[in-house]
Amino acid sequence: MTFDKVLTLPFKNDGIVKLLIGGVLQLIPIINFFSMGYVVECYEKGALRREEMPEWTDWGNKFVNGLLIFVISFVYLLIPILLFGSSLVSMVTNPWYGISGGMMLLGIIVFLVFAFSLPMAIANFAAKKNFAAAFEFGYIFKLIGSSLGSYIGAFLLYIVAAIICMIIAMIPVIGWIAIIFIGFYLGCVAGFLFGSVYGKAGGAAFAGGNPVSGAVVETAAALERSFCSDCGESLQPQAKFCPKCGSRQ
Repeated sequence: MTFDKVLTLPFKNDGIVKLLIGGVLQLIPIINFFSMGYVVECYEKGALRREEMPEWTDWGNKFVNGLLIFVISFVYLLIPILLFGSSLVSMVTNPWYGISGGMMLLGIIVFLVFAFSLPMAIANFAAKKNFAAAFEFGYIFKLIGSSLGSYIGAFLLYIVAAIICMIIAMIPVIGWIAIIFIGFYLGCVAGFLFGSVYGKAGGAAFAGGNPVSGAVVETAAALERSFCSDCGESLQPQAKFCPKCGSRQ
């Protein structure tokens, strides 16, 4: 899934309506778990190269997944927060600032590591549908390492997209309307973007003769099968045209 497709995919077909629904729900505390659960499904579709926005169905599952993603994100940020808090306390109570400064630096490093690995952790959770999968640190770091270039590229693209969206949000009237769904749009983009990287990394691990889980096997099979970029029809490997809609692949 190319970067340009990821950025424009949320606007295809009836994607704008889905973005507006998610954007409105995202503004309401607790209710925003539905939007977060929707983003989880974007990760899953990205891993399977399904270039289509999820449907607004199965609301109960979306809410549960959204709640779990909130908990996962909180846990990932909890350790850096504790380190920062400890360093601040140390600055106040300990006259030797070398210790508190070291703890502050350690907190920054841990925060960067955890923030960098969080999208892959969410992708692993979305693919395996298992809360514990988000904390399979060895496997998560292995996936990141096997696709480091693509993962860093996805990170940079996401940051650029976020900056552009923030600039648009500053435009009077247009920006004020757009900001309703900008955050949700970025979540969907992240889902397809990092999900796609996860799918490629998982497929590579399976092809190397070291399947880690049933989810990786499923992902690898889906990557081999491939899908039409226009209608989502299943394609044979190396197919040049879609048998359903006739579009060139």
